[in-house]
Amino acid sequence: HRQLSPHPHHHHQLSNVVLTTDTHKIVRIIIPSCFFFYLMINTYTDCLYTTNGNRIVSLKLLGNYIQDLTSHAAHCKHPMQFLGESRRIGLSSVFAARCTKCSAILKMHTTEMLKLGEQSHYSVNLGAVLGQIATGGGGAHLEEQMMSMDIPSLSTHSFVGLEKSLGTAFAELVTEQLLAACTVIVDGGWSKRSHKHSYNANSGVGVIFGAHTKKLLFIGVRNKYCSTCSIAKHKDTPVPSHQCYKNWSKSSCSMESDIIVEGFKRSEAMHGLRYLWMIGDGDSSVHLSVSISVPYGRYVQKVECSNHAVKCSSKIRQLAKGMKCAIAQHSVTKIVTDLRHDLRNCPRHCFGDHQHCCGSFLNTNDLIPESLEQLPPGLLRAVDTVGDRLVAKAAQLIHNKTTNLCENFMSIRCKMDGGKFFNRIQSGSFNHRCMAAALRVQCGLKWTAHVWEALFHSVGETLDTHCNRRKRKQTLDSARKICQKYKKQRLLSKSGTCQQDPSYGDTPAEQDISRSELNRLCDEYLARLILNEQQQQAIAIRTAEQAHDPTGEWARQRHGRLTASYEFYISSVEKRLI
Repeated sequence: HRQLSPHPHHHHQLSNVVLTTDTHKIVRIIIPSCFFFYLMINTYTDCLYTTNGNRIVSLKLLGNYIQDLTSHAAHCKHPMQFLGESRRIGLSSVFAARCTKCSAILKMHTTEMLKLGEQSHYSVNLGAVLGQIATGGGGAHLEEQMMSMDIPSLSTHSFVGLEKSLGTAFAELVTEQLLAACTVIVDGGWSKRSHKHSYNANSGVGVIFGAHTKKLLFIGVRNKYCSTCSIAKHKDTPVPSHQCYKNWSKSSCSMESDIIVEGFKRSEAMHGLRYLWMIGDGDSSVHLSVSISVPYGRYVQKVECSNHAVKCSSKIRQLAKGMKCAIAQHSVTKIVTDLRHDLRNCPRHCFGDHQHCCGSFLNTNDLIPESLEQLPPGLLRAVDTVGDRLVAKAAQLIHNKTTNLCENFMSIRCKMDGGKFFNRIQSGSFNHRCMAAALRVQCGLKWTAHVWEALFHSVGETLDTHCNRRKRKQTLDSARKICQKYKKQRLLSKSGTCQQDPSYGDTPAEQDISRSELNRLCDEYLARLILNEQQQQAIAIRTAEQAHDPTGEWARQRHGRLTASYEFYISSVEKRLI
């Protein structure tokens, strides 16, 4: 037997380490920078103690434990026998060593205890759950990571319990961080991808941001499902006492409106203000619900998000770019009539007709070199019809405001619930992660350090260093992105993103089809074009108005046939080639 002693040539500041043990007679404690301790032990056969696998150990507690062992061994003048792990609580453990003379047992907790609410938890367990929330993981992700390092992980029950405790603390911290404003930005989101196909998400979240302070004013969550209630109903048993997160029974589409209305109703009680201007997108009936349900709702004015309005009005890249440019220019003059004129004239401007363009809006760069006469019949009229909704909202678009603050929150929340790929609606996990995302938005990159300091009045040195490093990196990136050189590089990198590559895309380069297959396709195509006399007369009657045909059949019948116009074009090409 030998007493514990540090390596004589290495001295390093203590932090956290991983303790590696096996069933041999030597236990080696691995510490960064080659700082070793050795302890000779006898193989202990008592089933109450474990010496297998790796453990996470606080170096501060380990140093104190080694000092206690050394002092006791010096007092008894006999070596200490390491028994192993006597107890494990999640990622934390209790080690035990026995004196070979007096049989006294000295124990050590591998990590510190922290008080959260009315209960105490080991710091490593709280940190592991907080880390999984911050990165969008769950109990299964933590277990997979720990198992690959041969470290016993938290049980599912323990992970859920710690997540609930942290979620309650998140909600209290978010309430303390809320600020007041008069002009607000609102938006909502669901727990899974439902837009334009299913609309049946079981959970949804809505947020209200202050346009001036850029801080969160209100956050609400709606849940249509509770796992405890569902299991009791399925088994036909009484529902046990539990914290039920189910607070919604209507459709998923109405979650956003209900949350925003609640935020407006509580604005006077929470902040002593009324939200008289509301910036939002046009994909829900939030403004109508606010005007009906909120006591001062009839005074609330709606400002449309220019990004959503343009995106929903046109999928043509050049047309959307022209509309966005018109909104940006007239947001300075605040003349709504001029904005309506330019939005109505935008299709003709983009296709090269500048007869009705205003001087400030006329820009011939990057225009489509195509005259209006060459457009398919009815296309321009169809584009004008689509743009009517945007023209009608010119008064709400004149401010050129966006909901980017809310979209930023939604992206952070999406990251924290695993990118909407995992079911987080059970046991309130979706609620807790929404509150964590709110803290991330309110406190910035150092939000984990803020949580640790607010709950336990101390921040670990490693965590503090990591947060400061991320903050410095963000400052350097912000300074780099505002310089003109970076902006020019971004424009150059985007210039070729829409070009078709023959190696990939909708029409990649492929091997030519065989001659027999080509002949078959030609015969089928010609068979569809050949019509009998009765069919020809019927089509002639239906397409008598030609280009003015409201059904568009005249254009469809012309497509694919060699008409006089195509013959003139082919003869012109032949003359140039000759």
